[in-house]
Amino acid sequence: MKLSDFDTKSPQDEGAFMHLHHTKYGFPVYTGPNADKLGRWIGKEAPDPAFAVGMIVRGMEAQSVQEFTRRQKRLMMSAKSKVPTGFEEDTDHENGIKFGCVLIVSFVNIEDDNGNTLDSTEENKRAFISLSDNISKQLLTFAQDQSNFFEALPSA
Repeated sequence: MKLSDFDTKSPQDEGAFMHLHHTKYGFPVYTGPNADKLGRWIGKEAPDPAFAVGMIVRGMEAQSVQEFTRRQKRLMMSAKSKVPTGFEEDTDHENGIKFGCVLIVSFVNIEDDNGNTLDSTEENKRAFISLSDNISKQLLTFAQDQSNFFEALPSA
C-alpha cells in the first residue's frame, strides 16, 4: 500500500459537488427544461445530474480551511485578552460567513438575477450564504462528512 493511499487532505482541498436542497421545501434543486420554477425535477425520466444545482465545496481537512480555522483561533484568543466595550460586532455571525466562503470553491448551475453564471467571488459567496441559514447548515454538514470527498469503497 502506498503512503499516498492514506491521504485524506488533498481530495478535500479540491472539493466535491454538493447538490443543494431547496431552503424551504427540502427537495434536491435542478435547473433546465425538466425543472419547475422552484427547482423540482418534473421530467418523466430520472433527473439528469448535469442539471443539478449546487456548489463545489472543500472539506474540513482542506489546507485553506485549516489555515482559516487556526487564524480565527488566534484572533479569538487575542480578542479575549482585550477589555470588552459592549459594542463589539456580531463576530460569530461574521466568522460563520467567512468560514462558509472558505468552504465554497465554485457555484454549479447557479445564475445571478441577470441570468449570468454566478462567479465564485467573495462578494457572491457572502451574498449567497446570507440568503438562508439553511444554506450554511447544508454547507457545513457536507464539509464535515469525509465520505463526500472519496469514491465508494470498492467491493472486495
